[in-house]
Amino acid sequence: MPYLNLGAQYFPAFNSGKPISAGYVYVGRVNFDPEIEANQIAVNLVLQDGTKIPIEQPIRTSAGGVVEYNGSPAIVEVESDYSIKVLDSFLNLVYYFAEVSPGEGQGISIGYSKVVDDGGGDVIANRSITCDLSFENTYRRVTGFLGDSWTYTIPPESDVEWTENAEIKFHFNGVGFLRVIGGSGVTIDKPNYLGDTPGPTIRSDGDLMTLKRIGPDQWEATTSTPFARPVSRPESTISVDWVGKLNYISDAKVLSFFDDPAEFFADGDEIHIIQDGTGEIEFADTAQNSTINSAGGKMKIAEQYGAVTLKHKGGGDFWLWGALKS
Repeated sequence: MPYLNLGAQYFPAFNSGKPISAGYVYVGRVNFDPEIEANQIAVNLVLQDGTKIPIEQPIRTSAGGVVEYNGSPAIVEVESDYSIKVLDSFLNLVYYFAEVSPGEGQGISIGYSKVVDDGGGDVIANRSITCDLSFENTYRRVTGFLGDSWTYTIPPESDVEWTENAEIKFHFNGVGFLRVIGGSGVTIDKPNYLGDTPGPTIRSDGDLMTLKRIGPDQWEATTSTPFARPVSRPESTISVDWVGKLNYISDAKVLSFFDDPAEFFADGDEIHIIQDGTGEIEFADTAQNSTINSAGGKMKIAEQYGAVTLKHKGGGDFWLWGALKS
C-alpha cells in the first residue's frame, strides 16, 4: 500500500538530529565537487502549487532545515544522477556524496538510510571493527584523535549474506586514519588511489570513502576530499593533520616531521604549504627514518605567497616540489 509522503525536503545534522538551519545545498555532476560553479547542474524548485521554476545555487534551507522559496517549503527536482554537498550556516561541511540517484517523486536526497556516529568519547589507540548487515546503507561518521587508527573488516559472504547492492559510506573527521580491509577471500578494488596495502585508507579531516559491493566477495572503494580549506599553522612539526589541507604559515619556521613518519603517513599522502608572511620557511631533513628529496636539494620556500607540496613516496621518503630556493 502506498504511504503518505509529506514531500518537503528536510536536512538534519547527522551528529545531533537537529535541522541544518540557514544551510547551503549544492547539486552537481557525479564525482565532482558541486560547490564549484562549473560542476553544477540545472535544478528546478517544485512549489506547493506544483509550479516548477529554475533556481540558482546554492539552495538555502530555512531555520527548520527545509528547502524553502519565498518563505514556503519547496522540493528540488533533478533529472539525472548527481553529487550533493550540504554546508551549515558557518560554511562547514555536513554532507558530501559523490553519486546519488534521484528517487521517483522524491527530488534530491542525501542518499543514506541511517547515520551512525562511530567516534567521540575517550581516545582509543586502535579500533578493529568487523562489519555486519547493520552496516548496509549507512553513513558512518568516524572521529579520530592523534595516533588513532580505525580498521574496518569486510567479512566474506560465507559469514554475512550481503545484499546485491550493499553500500557503506564513511566520513572521517579529526586526525589519525581509517582503513578498510577484506576478510578471508574478500577483495577490495581501488579505482582511485586510496593509500597502500593492506587496504584503502583515508586520513584527512573531511575525507569520504564509499564501499560498494560489485560481486560475490568483491567490493569497490572510492574516496573524495570535497574541498581543502586553509588552515593556519603556528606549529613547526608536520603531522597527519596537515594532509589534504592548504596549510599557511605567517612566521619564519623550520619545518620537520616526527621520527618514523611512515608509521603515521600513508603512501601517496600530500601536504600543501603556503608561506603567507615574509618570514623564511625552511624544511629540515632531521627526522629519523625519513628523507625529503627535492630538485637541487632546495629546502626553502622561495618567497612570500610561494606554495610547495610534500608527497609521501613511502617508507618515510618524501618528494618536495614547488616554489623553492636554496
